[in-house]
Amino acid sequence: MINSKDLKIIPFEEKYADDFKRININWLTPQFEVTPSDEKALNNPLDEIINRNGYIFLAQKDHQIIGCIALEKIDKKTYMLSRMGVDLKYQGLKIGQRLMDVSLSKAKELNANKLFLYTSYQLVKAINLYFKNGFKAVPVGQAPVDRATLKLEKSL
Repeated sequence: MINSKDLKIIPFEEKYADDFKRININWLTPQFEVTPSDEKALNNPLDEIINRNGYIFLAQKDHQIIGCIALEKIDKKTYMLSRMGVDLKYQGLKIGQRLMDVSLSKAKELNANKLFLYTSYQLVKAINLYFKNGFKAVPVGQAPVDRATLKLEKSL
């Protein structure tokens, strides 16, 4: 675990757009293909997430961005958790949990009553994190990308 003083969770700024893309590409490409919808969000997170009343949080250690997570607004009471990733050399240090904590707090602050996310059965560590934080499996329905084999929801 990284000491709290050494890790900051900060809001997205445009100067971190390349870091946001890098972290996401790094977790996607070993197992999955980068889809056109991935490219759209990763190439322009300001327009695709932030300017649509969404949020991106970044994990920063020693002025380096090492993790990220996004909350995408679906409607007044529903947000989708997306684009979560941690640099490989920092995985297993509870950074994902810190990003999750900030996202859950923000969703509650926004008076959201539901969070959901899509993931893949291949991402076992991520799924364990989601279950640990109270997410429950629901029918996938119309998934936004082929890699989405599991949909999870959490009531707030």
